[in-house]
Amino acid sequence: MRHPYRELFFLLIITLVSSAHTYSCEMCGVHSGGNSISMIPQWCNHFASIQYQYNEYKTFENSGNTDASKTGASYYNKAVFLAGVRLSKSLQLLAVVPYQYNTRITVAAKNIYKGIGDITLVGTTTIFSRTNSLKQNLIAGAGVKTPTGHHDVNDSLLGLQPGTGSWDFLLYANYGVSKGNNGAIAEASYTFTLPDAAEYKFGNNLMAKLTYYYIFRSRKLQILPSGGVKYQYLLHDYVNYNKKWLDEGTGGSIMSLCIGARLQKGNTGLMLNTTLPLIQDYATGYAKAMPGFDVGLYVAF
Repeated sequence: MRHPYRELFFLLIITLVSSAHTYSCEMCGVHSGGNSISMIPQWCNHFASIQYQYNEYKTFENSGNTDASKTGASYYNKAVFLAGVRLSKSLQLLAVVPYQYNTRITVAAKNIYKGIGDITLVGTTTIFSRTNSLKQNLIAGAGVKTPTGHHDVNDSLLGLQPGTGSWDFLLYANYGVSKGNNGAIAEASYTFTLPDAAEYKFGNNLMAKLTYYYIFRSRKLQILPSGGVKYQYLLHDYVNYNKKWLDEGTGGSIMSLCIGARLQKGNTGLMLNTTLPLIQDYATGYAKAMPGFDVGLYVAF
């Protein structure tokens, strides 16, 4: 019988490569270039999946700034293709290829950015897997985000572009425990960012998440509802990393409620997840994340 923790692993991310879910504006500097690897079926040898992600963010005019272009909304639409190949019992390699269609609307203008984003490559390995009174798994991973997406250093809306123009590196750890149809997963990730060609550097990103799930089983179908809490902390951006010039209007933190479900029949599955911000302090309070969601399909081989 397949391990219930492994069956849910692909639902729970990291935003990590989103994301968690990320966003951008000229005020806050958080970027859209991160890729989610939230759909990773650890129980199969090989898999392919496609998901759609939607995020929306509001920005507000600074009381000391009369520029109307600083107030508006950003809409992020991302299609993500994810594929995995198992090289051994404990090692799996993943590739994440995103296509983005991002829109920012203000009183003064409407900006649209679209195209292939930054491709991410990730390797995960099982540190240990134990079965006694409880089933336990510890998985760790590391990866690199490549600067394949379009990135124009002369454009003021750097974060809306499909690419960040930088090589980024990430670390990830995931611990799962289950008994019967009940289970919980604790995970954390950290993304190290590098500067682009003009020395602009997006802030490093820390993510931690705790999720509970339950499995409803029938002869041919499984339904896995899940819920949890996610915390993200983003360091300030640098306008010029070489000179250590901080972008003071960037960075922040957010605590979100995450609710999801997966429907699986055989080796094919459908999943839906939503993220509901609870407490947030982005860009000194002048940016606000709205509820977001993602839906996807996967096939295991």
